[in-house]
Amino acid sequence: MLIYVLLPTLMLSTGFIFRRIKGFKWLYSAFWGCALFFIAAIRKYTGHDYVLYENWYNSFYEHTIDSMTYYFRQEKGFIIPLKLMRDYNVSAQIVFAIIALVITVLLVLYVYNNSKNVCVSLVSFVLFGFYFNSLNFMRQIIAALIVCFAYNCIKESRPFRFTAFILLAAVFHVSALMMLPFYFILKIKMNRVTTPLFIVAGIALWIFSEPALQFATRYFYTDYDVLNSAHMTVGLPPAFTILFGVFGVTAFVLQKLLVNDKNKNSIFITAIFFGVFFEFVGMKHSVVSRLSLYFLIPATLILSAQMFEKLKGLYFEKFGENKKRLYLISSATVAGALVFFGTLYGYLLKSDNNGVVPYNTFFSDLTFDEFEYMRDGLRREAE
Repeated sequence: MLIYVLLPTLMLSTGFIFRRIKGFKWLYSAFWGCALFFIAAIRKYTGHDYVLYENWYNSFYEHTIDSMTYYFRQEKGFIIPLKLMRDYNVSAQIVFAIIALVITVLLVLYVYNNSKNVCVSLVSFVLFGFYFNSLNFMRQIIAALIVCFAYNCIKESRPFRFTAFILLAAVFHVSALMMLPFYFILKIKMNRVTTPLFIVAGIALWIFSEPALQFATRYFYTDYDVLNSAHMTVGLPPAFTILFGVFGVTAFVLQKLLVNDKNKNSIFITAIFFGVFFEFVGMKHSVVSRLSLYFLIPATLILSAQMFEKLKGLYFEKFGENKKRLYLISSATVAGALVFFGTLYGYLLKSDNNGVVPYNTFFSDLTFDEFEYMRDGLRREAE
């Protein structure tokens, strides 16, 4: 667990200490991009889906590409390259490293080209738990990061390019197709009229979530049994909805500061609402919470940095001449942020979010059974 504590701590401290050096933006992005990649690439048995993906990959050797389209429901854009690597006896560990590289490159490119503060955005990716997601929902994280680039097309009113990004994302995870109508929906600004309407519609969908999911699974992920599947019948604890809701309310309150006609960040305010909504439905059906990634990842990466930069500028503008007051206000804001993120991140670690605790690497000689025994012991101690 130590590595998870050191990671955001060092990311924050290096961002603060070296923020004024020449070339900071690309140096910071490159260094911490490499670090995030390395930590993910050398992991072994870390994350609930690690063994699942490993077993899938190893079984590809027994199939042809044609038979795989029948026996495996995973998207062809993901499994066909893996099948080719399996045929050339590429080890599963190298495949995990390649997947980590793709995820990291997409993340760093998006942040570097779109964020007002690369340090805040990359740290937010870790503290909000998205890095833990990337160690598990590998196909969907790739899709979600591709969708991030599609948000730029909404800003620029480029529907065909937006569609192209969504179709590319769907090659890795078909759930990305649900984003197609959001080209129009995300342009609806959250205000005193639309917000209550969205909330009422969200509550109605939450109440009738089972019929809605039964309808959806007639066409997508038909192997999910809405009435009996554990992914459908078991929900997540409310902590995720509450904590993301706090961030969403903060962004909504500050939207006059965050949004203008030039940056068109209103789409991210609306995106947070839908992200929180899918987390809310995830309290009943855990698998639905994964859909929130298409909204919360881009909104968090952009708005967290925008929030930091705008508040910093506002504080210097209003209190710059009164250094004592500036120090007090800034300290109170930082303390509040630390409490919020400390609570969120601490909860993610304590609850072993996505099975990432303890962290283990291929340098360890532990077998999977030995690692599971150690994990179970840590869980018993935590309880």
